[in-house]
Amino acid sequence: MPLAAHDSTDRVEQLIALTQRLTILVERETEVLRNRRPREIAEFQDERAKLSTLYAHEMTLIANQNSLIDGVKTELLDQLKTRTRAFKEKLSEHGRVLSRVRSVTEGMIRAVAEEVSQLKNPQTGYGAHANVRAHAMSAPATLTLNEVI
Repeated sequence: MPLAAHDSTDRVEQLIALTQRLTILVERETEVLRNRRPREIAEFQDERAKLSTLYAHEMTLIANQNSLIDGVKTELLDQLKTRTRAFKEKLSEHGRVLSRVRSVTEGMIRAVAEEVSQLKNPQTGYGAHANVRAHAMSAPATLTLNEVI
C-alpha cells in the first residue's frame, strides 16, 4: 500500500518521516542485541516490519516513476538523501551486530553439542598396562537454555 500523499512534496515529507522512524527502530534493535536482550525486539518488530515494507514499496515506486517526486524543492530531496544515507549506515551497523550475535550463538550451540556428544560416547582405547578401558556409564546430560545471548 503506497503512502497517501496529496502531492510530490507531501510524498517526500512522509518518506523523510518514515525513514527517520525506521532509523530509530533499527537503532533500538541494534542496542537491544548489543545488550543481549533479544526478547525486547518483539515489542516493535511488527511496526518495523510494516514500515520496512512500506519504505521498500515507496522507494521502488519512486525509482520506477521519477515523476512522483517532480517539482519537489532541492533542499527537501537533499534531506531525504541524507536521511536515507543515515538509515543505510544504521542498517549496515545492525547487520554487523546481528552477524556477531549469530556467530557467538552458533559457536555456543556447537560447543554444547560437542560436549554432550563426548559425554554420551566417550572415547575408548587402551589404558595403563595395555588394558582395554571399560565404557563408563555416564549420567544423562541435561541442557538448560537461557535465551539471553
